[in-house]
Parts: sequence; C-alpha cells; structure tokens
Amino acid sequence: LLDKCFFISDQGKRYFENKYGILPSYFVSKLGVMKQTNVVLEPLDCRFHIVSCSYLHPGKRVNYIIEALALIDELDLHWTHIGGGDLFEELNAYANAKIGLKRNISFKFTNNYSKQEVLEFYKENYVHLFINTSISEGLPVAIMEAMSYAIPVIATDVGGTSEIVNETCGLLIDKNCSHDDIKRGIMNIYSNYATYPYRKNAFYNWLNNFNAEINYSRFSDQILS
Repeated sequence: LLDKCFFISDQGKRYFENKYGILPSYFVSKLGVMKQTNVVLEPLDCRFHIVSCSYLHPGKRVNYIIEALALIDELDLHWTHIGGGDLFEELNAYANAKIGLKRNISFKFTNNYSKQEVLEFYKENYVHLFINTSISEGLPVAIMEAMSYAIPVIATDVGGTSEIVNETCGLLIDKNCSHDDIKRGIMNIYSNYATYPYRKNAFYNWLNNFNAEINYSRFSDQILS
C-alpha cells in the first residue's frame, strides 16, 4: 500500500482518479527547470527564429512543422531543430525537398545536444518561438526550458501541455491539427509579437510555476513530512 502517490501533472492525477477512484494519497508535484540568469534580451537577426527540440521519432511529428513552414510565404524565418534520432536523415532530406528552395526560409538540424548545450543555445541565440507538435506528452520539460528563457510556445494540446501553455504565453492547438492550423498559429503569434507581452508572460509562467528550485524543495518537504 502506497502512503502517497505523486503525479507530475494534473492530467496524470485525473487519469488515476478516473481509473481507480479519488484517494487522499494522490498529490501533484510538478517538474521544473533551474533558474536562468542570462536571458537574451535583443534579437541579433531580423528573421523570426523558431525552435523545436525533441528526439526525432514519429510521435513527435516534426514532419508537421516542415509541412506548415512550406505553406508560409509572407514571413522571413529561420527554423532550428535540436535533437537527433532514427528519422534524422529522413527528415533532413524531407525538409530540403519541401522548404530548401524557399527564399524566405532557412533551417538547420543540430542532431543531439546535451541538456547544458540546449541551455547554452538559448543563451546565445534569440529565439522568438518554440514549437511542439507531439501526438502525446507528459509534462514537457523542453517547453519549461524554453519559457525559462522568455520564449513563447505553440504546442499541441496533449497530456499535461495545457498546464504550461496558454494564450498569455503562446498558443495551444488541437492534437488533430492540420498543417494549415500550425501555419495560422505561427502567423498569429508573429502578428501580435510586437504589441503583446508573450515573452514576459512566458518567463513569469516558468518563474511562478515551473521553477525547479521551488518545486523540488516543496516536493522534498512533502516527502519529509
């Protein structure tokens, strides 16, 4: 018999409650990432910079990002994907075929980065928007890391993602979104970027809800009690 059962998301707790009933031993203790001190404040490139960060396997649906970018003609942008995987060569070739000849778009696949290398990338590069098109998630740490650098997020409404992403700091899109839905989401964020405080809201969302220093100390206190 478990004394306490901790979930990393409200969605996970609800799943267990629906399956096994509501129990007083169920608690939510959310993940977090450590405090960042070197947030890039000014863009060094006039192009809109979009980043995705994931292992390249079918469930991450990085091909959806490629298809959406192929539909964009009215915006100069650069897309960086951080992360390798079984589909690295296939998706790199697919991106070259779909968007490689577009004059308004450039892109780069970086292969695998360590966690520290990801954070260094955010320190050294101004990123306007993070995007996640996964078919399923838990509580995505990659989104927390992006928001800790004041980067707003577009993500599919799966798992616990809605507990991180909302209209104040980005945009949730339906799990069964079309490529055009993703394009519209990108253009919507871009159109409002100069006037709406997406970046400030993203940073404070991380600071208030996904700061590891606070969340893990609270979790330790619960265990010790």
